[in-house]
Amino acid sequence: MIRLVATFGLVFAIAHPARGDQEERAREVSVEQLILDLGDERFPVRINASHELWLRGEEAGEVLRRAAASDDPEVAIRAREVLRKIELGILPDSPPEVVRLVVAYDKASPDERVRIIRSLKQLGAWRQVLKIHELEKDPATLVQIAPEIKGVSVAAARELLAEEEPDLDEARRFLEMGRPEPAQLLSLADFHRMNGTLESELEKAASLQGEAGHLWRYALHAAAGNFLDAAREAEAIDMTLTAARLHLLAGDPIPWLRHAPVPHGEIPPAAIDAYRKAVERLWSGRLPSERFARVLADGVKHDLDDESWHSLTVLYALGLNDEADPLFARLSPVMAYYHFDSTERIDMALKALGLDPRNPDFGAAIDADFRAFLKDPDNSEVEQERLFALAGFLESRGLKKVLLDHYVGPLEQLGRKDEEIFIEALGELFSAYTRFPVATPVFPAVVGFAGEDDGRWRTALSTLFGDADVTHAVWESLDEFQPDLSPGHRLELLASLLGRVPGRAQLAADWWAWMEKKAAGAKELDQKAAYGTMLVLAVMNTDAERFLKLTASVREAGLQLSDVEGDYQFGGFEIMCLAAVDRWDEVAGHWARRAQALPGDPVTQAYLAGSLRRAGKPDEAAKADLKVDRLALGDTNAMRRIGQAYASAGEFDRAKEWWLRAAAEAVDEDGEFHYAALLLYEEAKFGGDWKLAASLGELYLLQQVMMGDTHDTPLPVVRGRIEVETARALARLDEDRERSIETLRRCHGMALSDGSMADYFFPAMRAVGLTKLHDEWFEHTWKAYKRVLERFPDSHNTMNTAAWTASRANRRLDEAEVLVTRALELLPRQAAYLDTLAEVWFARGNREKAIEWSDRAMLREPADDGLLRQHDRFVSGPFPLK
Repeated sequence: MIRLVATFGLVFAIAHPARGDQEERAREVSVEQLILDLGDERFPVRINASHELWLRGEEAGEVLRRAAASDDPEVAIRAREVLRKIELGILPDSPPEVVRLVVAYDKASPDERVRIIRSLKQLGAWRQVLKIHELEKDPATLVQIAPEIKGVSVAAARELLAEEEPDLDEARRFLEMGRPEPAQLLSLADFHRMNGTLESELEKAASLQGEAGHLWRYALHAAAGNFLDAAREAEAIDMTLTAARLHLLAGDPIPWLRHAPVPHGEIPPAAIDAYRKAVERLWSGRLPSERFARVLADGVKHDLDDESWHSLTVLYALGLNDEADPLFARLSPVMAYYHFDSTERIDMALKALGLDPRNPDFGAAIDADFRAFLKDPDNSEVEQERLFALAGFLESRGLKKVLLDHYVGPLEQLGRKDEEIFIEALGELFSAYTRFPVATPVFPAVVGFAGEDDGRWRTALSTLFGDADVTHAVWESLDEFQPDLSPGHRLELLASLLGRVPGRAQLAADWWAWMEKKAAGAKELDQKAAYGTMLVLAVMNTDAERFLKLTASVREAGLQLSDVEGDYQFGGFEIMCLAAVDRWDEVAGHWARRAQALPGDPVTQAYLAGSLRRAGKPDEAAKADLKVDRLALGDTNAMRRIGQAYASAGEFDRAKEWWLRAAAEAVDEDGEFHYAALLLYEEAKFGGDWKLAASLGELYLLQQVMMGDTHDTPLPVVRGRIEVETARALARLDEDRERSIETLRRCHGMALSDGSMADYFFPAMRAVGLTKLHDEWFEHTWKAYKRVLERFPDSHNTMNTAAWTASRANRRLDEAEVLVTRALELLPRQAAYLDTLAEVWFARGNREKAIEWSDRAMLREPADDGLLRQHDRFVSGPFPLK
């Protein structure tokens, strides 16, 4: 605990003459004489000596320490008072409020101490906060103030480094203050990396002994990107998790598998330790044993048993899909259906719902389930779940007649019987949270239910589209727009305008023209409301082109976006839209204004740098890059967001560097590691860094297993294992070709009709020269999709998935174009489908057409960094290998 003696310090801080004049006069008297004057019998002399010693600062420190032990009580007390102020960084010209708060700290309660430190931070009294922390000895107090201390030295240094002429020495001194803890040392190490002094610091640190030496070398090596050296130093002082993380970044997940703790609050599977060992077997080239698989399978009993779900997760996470799939279907038929359907395994999906997979009688199954539902709504949960799932299947596969024939009548009957349960059913079939929205039977059922009852209409609309003001504003506008519009057409038009369904394109275009004309001629309040409604619709539709047109109209009307925002904030979306239409000068202008307001924020500087480069201003961008590098200072949260800022401008190589640094410099208690590692994992897959991808994939899978929950869907775990095994096989192809190819074969079989495999699998196969196997396996996949489309020819998602796979495999491009063109007829503004058509043209070697369709995709999803990456690839990237 700090002890402060506060007699006359505050008085002098407020009333003493200017510091510069005093310093000059004080230099005329020796420190030793001033110490003697502390015990002078004359009060003014004692006061003057105290103040002039204070002016000397650290220069008088050693003499004051000796004087603090003086036999003369007056000298000792005054020496301790002056010394403490010097140690705490209180200067004669410090603001009086800062002095008052520091002096009050010693006598404050624990809660008051936290508030004092918070107030000092708000005043920018960084040195005083750091000195308080450095001098505090009480363990309980240190724990309590720790959250407020975090980041203080970095904030202080950033203020200095953000200046046009940064004070590097003073910034370093701030970073050297405080306790030698990992996060603090990493900030200092990152400063040396930025300052070009990292190597010399490593040389000096080589001779440091003990824990302090290992800790400092760990920080320096981590900042330098020397992962294995940093891991070695961390292991020497029992920083086991830190070392394991660094090994992950070096491509070795085994230490992490052995030591990673279960996340706080999670109850892991009983088989967690066996899972860790089984994954080690996989990395040594051995599959899990049949006995182990049987033991896990025996643990899957019923859906109310958490351990059953845990065991199922472990099976899927080890790639034991053949064993897991039938158990999942038994455990939860409806959730298993969703899982099988999402990877185009139609027969298994239908079988899970109790249908004959080759000759399903949809009508009979629906009718039977509705009879049970209508008879006893409270005790027909299984039938209801099956009805909702099957409705989504029929809608997505284009079987609209079955929906109209077998859902509309029973839904109308339900509405007459029990309004509350009917509304709940609507929410299951078509709401913002519905897995597969089902409009075909729902809209006519709603029309029949609501009739002329405004209250029922409002309830139904709130259920279908949410109880937002925009829903009801647009609905009411349709009366004025076309009074004779039938209720059914009015409902369809509302859904189309809200971006929930395709269709009614011409009617929607007419409404937009009418609404824009109405807004232009409206009075101010009505005009603001009209523009606000239209802008919200443009955001909901992620329609960059329309949004920018509307923002121009708003400003032409003499308004600002802030005048029409209401509960919505449009500024961020506008930046994304400007980037999507290549108006990077305006994007850069936005970030330049932000950077001026937040000069010490490295993330803002990263957004500025990326946008300036896109705007064709590389020299200005380079200056912003320097500020980013200067201001990051080992802040893992900032470094992760810096990477995201660069990614938003399509600079994924820079993003990867920052995510790698964020992961390397994360400390044990820092959850940022997992966030940065996940971003890095995705980037490693895209860039073909297979060793890193395989290693980080195990981190992701272990996290999923520890959470032990596949109640929703095991698909992320299934795909995670396939991706890890694929990456590991590609990384080891040269050293163990036969085993690697067998692993790739197994991966392809596990993901035969899973479209996500197309992203990396087939391009990587060609890149490593496995073209013959590539063509053989692609044909198996293509035939699987064709079989689905023969049964369900209007399944637009299957069409797109098949076309995407073909485009990435650079095979059957003419057929792919036909399929994705048909998919776009059914869902005209789907960004993913537009991007698929762009990929088809790029695979053909037609850069111009690829860019044309990519432009359209970006207008539909301006916030998607992946589409920007694709666009840049189409503009200047090499054409795919044949």
